[in-house]
Amino acid sequence: MKSTIRYRFSALLAVLVIILLPMFGSSQQLSMLKAERFGGPGWDFVNGVIRQNNGDYIYCGSISDNLPGDTLGLFATSNINAWVAFTDSLGNIIRQKEYNNKGFDTFTSMVAFGNNIFLTGIFQDTLSLDSITISGMAHSSGFIAIMNPQGIVLNTKPVSNPRGCISNIRLAGTHSDNLYLAGTYCDTITIENVQSTSKSGFFITRLDTELNIQAPLFFPAEGNPRLGGLSCNDSSVVIAGVFSDTLSLADTTLISLGKSDAFVAWFNQNLELQHIGLISSPEEVEIKSVALTKQNQTAVAGSFKGSAILADSILTGKGGVDLLAAVWDSTGKLQWVNTAGSIGNDYGWAIAPGNEGDFFVSGSFTHVLAIPGENGEMIELQPEGFFGNTFIAKYDHRGILKATFNLPGTSEDFVSELLINTDNTLAAAGNFFETLLLTAYDSVSYTMESTGSKDIFTLLFKDMCAGYTIDAGPDLYLCPGETIMLEPDFTSSGFKWLPDGLPNTPLEVTQHGSYTLMAMNAYGCIAYDTLHVELIPIPLVFAGNDTIVQPGSPLVLAGAMESGQSPAWTTSGDGYFSPSSGLQTTYYFSNNDISNQSVWLILTAGNECISVSDSLKVDILTDDDGITAFPNPTSNMVTLVREEILPIQNITITKQTGFVLEQNIPVNNFEFTYNLQNQPPGTYLFYITTNAGTSCKVINKL
Repeated sequence: MKSTIRYRFSALLAVLVIILLPMFGSSQQLSMLKAERFGGPGWDFVNGVIRQNNGDYIYCGSISDNLPGDTLGLFATSNINAWVAFTDSLGNIIRQKEYNNKGFDTFTSMVAFGNNIFLTGIFQDTLSLDSITISGMAHSSGFIAIMNPQGIVLNTKPVSNPRGCISNIRLAGTHSDNLYLAGTYCDTITIENVQSTSKSGFFITRLDTELNIQAPLFFPAEGNPRLGGLSCNDSSVVIAGVFSDTLSLADTTLISLGKSDAFVAWFNQNLELQHIGLISSPEEVEIKSVALTKQNQTAVAGSFKGSAILADSILTGKGGVDLLAAVWDSTGKLQWVNTAGSIGNDYGWAIAPGNEGDFFVSGSFTHVLAIPGENGEMIELQPEGFFGNTFIAKYDHRGILKATFNLPGTSEDFVSELLINTDNTLAAAGNFFETLLLTAYDSVSYTMESTGSKDIFTLLFKDMCAGYTIDAGPDLYLCPGETIMLEPDFTSSGFKWLPDGLPNTPLEVTQHGSYTLMAMNAYGCIAYDTLHVELIPIPLVFAGNDTIVQPGSPLVLAGAMESGQSPAWTTSGDGYFSPSSGLQTTYYFSNNDISNQSVWLILTAGNECISVSDSLKVDILTDDDGITAFPNPTSNMVTLVREEILPIQNITITKQTGFVLEQNIPVNNFEFTYNLQNQPPGTYLFYITTNAGTSCKVINKL
C-alpha cells in the first residue's frame, strides 16, 4: 500500500538526515517560483486571489494613497482605495487598477464565475467603479460587483438600504450556478426588503448572476460579530465567525464562554441549517479563514488565547495567543485539530485544501515557534523580525505536519490568502513592512523592500513533494531458515528500512513481518511504503493409515495435504495409480505386489521451500484357492495367477446371467490374461479348473 509523503525530518530518522542532508543541502519542498510587490506609501491590504482559466491570476484588496508610477491618471482622494491587480501565470504583473473615491473603499473577496469575476467590498459615502456610481449613508456600506477579465466593471449594486451598516462581506461560488453572500452588519439593516431584527449579527443569502439577492437570512448577535469566512461546494455552504455574548442561528442560541467564541455553521444549498460547531474559550477565539472541500470536509484557521474547547478536545496555549487549525468531516464530526504557539502572540491566517486530501495553513509568529512533527519531534521556526514573521505549513489528511516554509522579514509580515492549483502550484498573498528575505527555487537569496507602511506581496510556489510516492516492491515469501535482502529498485537521494535498518543499506530479513521503506527525493521530500514478508509454512501430508487388502482388490486412497502443492503418489512396488496425480486415487496391485504380500504407498507434496512425504503400508492376504485376479475391477485386461505348484488347466468365462462367453479355454500355465475390452461393463464369472478342482473368481468391468 502507498503512504502519504512526509517532508520534515524526525528525531527517529536523525542518522539518515545527518548522512543525506549534504546531498541536497539548500533544496526546498515548497519551492518559490516568483515574488512580486504591490502598494503605495500607506497601508495596503490583499483580500482575495483567483486563477483564471488561462492560468493568469487576479488579486484584490485596497491601496492606501495613489500607486507609484500610476499611468491611469487617477489620484487618491482618500486613504483607502479599492484595488485589483492582474499577473500572468508566472506571477509577472500585467496591470493593476486603483479606484479612487471620496471615502474609503476596499474589495473584500472575489470569485471567478463563468467568464466574469464577481467581487464584494465595503465603502463609505460614494463608490465609483469605472462608469457606475453608488452611494451609502452608513459608516460602512456593502457592495457587489461584476468585472470582466480585462478589469472593466460591468455592474455594481449596494447590498442593503443606504443607511445599512455592513462591516464585512464575503462571496463564495461554485461551477453549478451557486453564488452565496455572507457578512456582518452593525446596525438595523434592510436587504432585499427583509429587515434585520437586531442591530448586529450575521447574514447569508443566495445571489444570482445579475447580482439579485434572494431571501436573505439574519442571525442576530450581541457584541462585536466578526465574519471569519464563507465557503461552498455543489451541495453545502459553510460560514465561520466570532461572536461575543449571544448568537442566534435558526432556533439555536449560543452563549459565549469568554470575551469571544467562534462558530462554524453548515447549510445545504437551500440555506437550511444542518450542523453547528463551536470553539469556546474563557478568553478569546478568532477565526480568519474557512474552506469547504469537494468531499464536504470543513477546515478553519484562526487563533485562541489561553485555552479553548473544541468538541471533545481541550486546547492549551503556550503563550499569549496560539495558532489553531481544525478539520471536520462531512457530518460535522471533528477529524483533527492542531495548535502551535510560542511565548508571544501567534495567529492562523488562512487555510486551503490541497489536491491529495491535505491542507495548507498560513500563520504568523513573534518568537521561536515549535510545531509538533510526525513522530512527536518539534519543528522550530525562528523569526527574524520583532513584530513577527509568517510561515506556510502543510498537513496531511490526518493532520500530521508534512512541510513548513518560513518567510523571514525584518518587521511584521503575514500571508492572508492561499490558493492551491490543480498543478500543485501555490499562490500566496499577504502584507509586509520593511524587508522580506526570500529564497528562490534556484537557492538564490534576495530581499523585497516595502515602499509604504504596509505593502502587499504575492508569491508563487511549487509543491515539489506533491505526488511523490515510492513502491517498496511486492510482498515476499520466506522459507524457514533462509534469508532475503530487501533493497529498493529505484533511484533516490537516500533510503532506510524501518525500524531497524541503516541508511542506504539493504536489510537482511530472516523473520516474517511488515517492513516499511522510507525514501527521499532530491528536494528532501520523504515518502513511505510497506511490504509484507510472509513465512512459508512446511507442508503437511497424510497418506492414510496402514491397511490390509484381499489379493487382486484395488485400494482407494484419500490423502490429505496442508500448505502444499502438486500432491503425487508413488509405490515401492510396480502397480499403478489411476488417476496418476491428486490426493484421491486408486492403486491397482501388480502380480509382484501380490507375490510380495505387502507394498508401501507414498504421498509427496511440496512448496517453494521443501518437499515432504508420508507413506502407508499395505499388507496383501494370501488367496485361499491360491489364485489371484488383478486388477479387479478392470477396464479391459485382467490377469489370473496361480500361486500353487500345479498350473491352471482351463478356464470358462460367463456373464452373471450364466451366458457363456468362452468355454474350457486351455491354459496349462500359472498365469492367464484375458481382454474384456469388447464386453460391456458388468460382472463376469471366471471358472478356473486345476488339479484340485474348479473355483470361481468374480471380475467386475468398469
